Amino acid sequence: MTHAEKRQELKKWLGVCKDRRERMIALRIFRARTRPPRPHTGGMSLIEMLLNNTLRPIIRPSGGDE
Repeated sequence: MTHAEKRQELKKWLGVCKDRRERMIALRIFRARTRPPRPHTGGMSLIEMLLNNTLRPIIRPSGGDE
């Protein structure tokens, strides 16, 4: 998918949204769908990926393993 195609597709997605919150959610899901999957997401669902992205800093603080 070229950059231009992505932009067109995203426009379609955001056109459906009613408010800013919906836009943010749509953008997140869109990014997760179009971005090539990262190796550490061992076959996780989209929702799990989103949850992991929000929880990772809490689960693994950057201070090494104390």
